[in-house]
Amino acid sequence: MTAKSSKSKGKVRILLNLLSEAAGIVDRQGHIAVANEEFWKITGLTPKDIIGKLFMNVDCLTSESKKIMLENFKKRLKGDHVDPYEIYFTWPTGEERVVEIKGKKVNLDGQPADLFVFHDITQRKENERKLQEYAEQMEALVEEKVKDIKEAVAKREQAELKIREAEKRYRALFDQAPLGILIIDPETFKAVEFNDEAHRQLGYSREEFAKLRVSDYEIIETSAETRERMKGILKEGREEFETKHRTKSGEIRDVRNAVQVIELSGKKFFHLITRDITVRKKLENELKLERDKLEAVTDNVGAGLAIIGKDYRIMWVNSYLKKYNPGCEGKQCYSTFNNLKTICPDCGVRKVFENGVSFDSHEYAFTGIDGNPMWAELIVTPLKDENGNIIAALELTVDITEKKLLENKLKMYSEKLEQLVAKRNRQLQLAQTKLV
Repeated sequence: MTAKSSKSKGKVRILLNLLSEAAGIVDRQGHIAVANEEFWKITGLTPKDIIGKLFMNVDCLTSESKKIMLENFKKRLKGDHVDPYEIYFTWPTGEERVVEIKGKKVNLDGQPADLFVFHDITQRKENERKLQEYAEQMEALVEEKVKDIKEAVAKREQAELKIREAEKRYRALFDQAPLGILIIDPETFKAVEFNDEAHRQLGYSREEFAKLRVSDYEIIETSAETRERMKGILKEGREEFETKHRTKSGEIRDVRNAVQVIELSGKKFFHLITRDITVRKKLENELKLERDKLEAVTDNVGAGLAIIGKDYRIMWVNSYLKKYNPGCEGKQCYSTFNNLKTICPDCGVRKVFENGVSFDSHEYAFTGIDGNPMWAELIVTPLKDENGNIIAALELTVDITEKKLLENKLKMYSEKLEQLVAKRNRQLQLAQTKLV
């Protein structure tokens, strides 16, 4: 070793001694060139033990540790980054310790070298082992306790599961419903919770919509009128009504509202469901124009005409049907015409809506308001929009009672005639027998 090299290593040693952790330098050939005081202190080694020796020949390192150190030593000398790694180190006392090593490529006497800093993590590893052992013991204890109380909490868990399932179903319905759903505070008239459809209908972002009051987007009623309406709903518990809403872009939309009072955490809120019926109202207006034209033509037809919507509600009837069913518009066709609670058997309207048939005809027998039997022929065809989508059904009701009565009389006369002919034949046969 030259005097210059010795002096350089002395300076390095002084710098290394400033570190609070054990550190040293390995030259490019793998010799341990220098180490600080902390290194000797915590390892119990002396400079005579390892200085100038190849670290691969140091007895206190395990063979696996030497292999790891050599691999990382080569990487650092090439300039590659190496993350901190762990090795096993045997103290002179024979005690095995776990050491975490950090390294960095440095320059020593103009040659590349490896600066290593290692930290004794034996206690930390032991603490981790004890913690793991304690965790396993606790886990076993918990499992044992769970087994003891499992029967006792089974019913409660089932009840909680049902509640969670109900909450999950409601949340799915709330979030994914095609209708706008809002929970409104009756004091501030702001929505404390709402789904995506609610703010999408009006064209506002979720943040913008959260700042609005109910009266901010209703254009039919003033704020005072809205408050009065809400007071009435608080008293009655529920109400359904139509209103007009103004979107963010200024477009006016027709909306059907269903409001119900609910209680959450001891406080009353409005549960509001909104359905955009703008398209339906537009179609209804268009149908009304067509209906007015149709009424002018069908007033004196002598047959019943009805337009029935896809919800089986009567949208329009001509004067012929109004005479027998006053106030029937807006009601269910099957309950109005036939006093049924469900859709009629062999319903032609259902065939149009569900099966897409273009024509259906069948006879229907019923009892008239005077108690006499009556017959009608029902002919149903679809009404379509400009895109070919079925929007309603047109049902023609033709009174065929007289025809059926004539058919029945004809059948009766035919049967009587057959009886007379048979009787006459028997008389002739008897007379012929006597004559013979």
